[in-house]
Amino acid sequence: MENREAIEYIKWMRDKFYSPKSHEACDLAIAALEQQEKAFDEWCTDCKEYDHNRNCCPRYNRVIRGAVDEVKQQG
Repeated sequence: MENREAIEYIKWMRDKFYSPKSHEACDLAIAALEQQEKAFDEWCTDCKEYDHNRNCCPRYNRVIRGAVDEVKQQG
């Protein structure tokens, strides 16, 4: 899954949860992914972990997946 797809999924997921804490967590994850996209454009493409074929950073994606899992558990 690429960042844009993840952002759209998190937005969908955010609309399914009604607690303010879940919305806040989803908004935070979305903001982080959007910042990651901006960082990729500016400087991350030289990172050793950056996957040029998928245009993503596996290390960063692990953090985001953890945040999404935490939100799912709260739901």
